[in-house]
Amino acid sequence: MRACATFLVVMCVVAGAIAWACDPPGGGINGPPDGGTVSGTAQIKLTVTSETEVKGVDIYLDGNLLDSISTDPYAYSWDTTKASNGSHEISAKVRAADRPDGKVKPVKVTVKN
Repeated sequence: MRACATFLVVMCVVAGAIAWACDPPGGGINGPPDGGTVSGTAQIKLTVTSETEVKGVDIYLDGNLLDSISTDPYAYSWDTTKASNGSHEISAKVRAADRPDGKVKPVKVTVKN
């Protein structure tokens, strides 16, 4: 009975280590702020966190790729005059060297040009 308990504890520790090693990168969109209003050229800025090398960040507007950035700082100058007035969602995907891609929490902005 004792051997089974020891085996289960070891399996839990190993499983936890495997899950941790596969955690995707993360981060956040620092600007523009969620719920904010933008016009002209707006700076989209991201903070990226990863326990391994970051290969790049893909920035999306309403699900459509705006740009792929491969070096820090992860920022994009968005010409909002090319988007319609109204509500839009900015999202991003973080690509790491040896982990699954991570997504950051999207922000919603209103374009008013």
